[in-house]
Order: sequence, then C-alpha cells, then structure tokens
Amino acid sequence: MAFNSQMLILARESRRMTQKALAEASGTAQSAVSKAEAGLVDPLETSVVAWARALRYRAEVFKREHDTPPPPPRTLFRKRASLSQGDIKAIKASIAIQCMHVERLARSVDLPEPDVPLLTIGQDVPSAEEAARYVRQSWRMPPGPVRHIFDPLEDHSIVVVPLQNKSDAFMGLSVHEHKRALPPIMFFNGDAPADRVRWTVAHELGHIVLHHRSAISEVRGRSGRIRGRVPHACE
Repeated sequence: MAFNSQMLILARESRRMTQKALAEASGTAQSAVSKAEAGLVDPLETSVVAWARALRYRAEVFKREHDTPPPPPRTLFRKRASLSQGDIKAIKASIAIQCMHVERLARSVDLPEPDVPLLTIGQDVPSAEEAARYVRQSWRMPPGPVRHIFDPLEDHSIVVVPLQNKSDAFMGLSVHEHKRALPPIMFFNGDAPADRVRWTVAHELGHIVLHHRSAISEVRGRSGRIRGRVPHACE
C-alpha cells in the first residue's frame, strides 16, 4: 500500500514538530522527511517506523491509501487571544485526524442518525433563547439544571472528543460537515477544569444548532446566548 505523505504532514503538525525536529527525534535525515512529505519518494520502512515512534502514532497510519485527508473543517475556535498560530495549526491537524477516525467508524458501523435541531434565527425561531428552549423541548430535557452535560449530547449522536496536551488558551470547537459521512463532532480541551468544559460544550452546541446556515459574524453572539439557556445551571 502506498505511503500517505499528507498523513505524515498532519501527524507532524499535530505534535508541533518541524521537519528538522522530527528528523532529529527519529534519527533520520531532514531531507528524507522533506521528500516524503512532498511525495517525491516512497520512504524506507525503517524511516516510517522511526517517524511513527517519534510522533507517537502507529506506522499503519501513514500507509492508508484510502484515507485522503480532507480540507480543514470549517470551525469556530472558542479560545483566548493568546492561542498562537502554531497551536492553531496543531489543533487543526489533530482534529483532521480525529475526523478521519470518526468517518471511518461511521462507514464501518450503523451509527444512529444525529437528532440535532438545525435552526435559523428569524425563520425557525425568533431568537437564540427560543432556540435553546426548542432544543430542550425536542430532546425532552426536564426543567432545571443539566447535571451531566455530555449525556444529552451523546444520546442524540453528537460525538464528543477531548483533546489532551493542548494550549490552555484553547477551549473548544465543533465540526458539522454535511457533505461527509460525519456526525456532529464537538472537541474540547480535555485538561480544562470541569466548569469550563461544561461552559464550552454548551457553547459549541449553540454553534452546531445555529451555525449550519448562518454567517460566522452573526453566530458568535447567538451561540453564546443559547449556551446560557441550554445548561441552565451545571453546578
């Protein structure tokens, strides 16, 4: 099976490593990394194994001919301004890899259809607050605090994925790709405190419900308002 050069790029970027750093960590030549990523050569098996070990991925990841990395998903980061471009690149690479894993799973098993209301302000509901009420009613959520915020998400086929060892400035993001075999996916900083995770997850639910047809500039405020209504109180 042919070597997948794009997977090597994603894996390296997900670990925030340069070509030089990967070469040094794996004991290979930087030129070998560069040529492999450019698709100019089919690398030696020993090099692939060394890169996989240094990047903490299985070597088989770089041989999946059928897994062509898709374009970066359209996402909105919930983050602090201090999140660097290097951190953003690493997070996007990690998300692309995770999305491929979920897509492969969705092709191999019969996953339930996502049961998520997709609403447009001014057309389906008059406000973000009403959208939050609609979600709670649609999901038959009882009044009052939502004690376990992940339960209603997973019960309605939203995939929730923690990302470990990421910058503290990263909070979360969501992906909902209608043209791919992907359920809605929600990512969050797995190292964040529990109260911040709950707040972020509720915020990302607002993006999934409202963001599918709206302009990004309009969605930021709306998802914040739906976030405040759906959990009600998480403590």
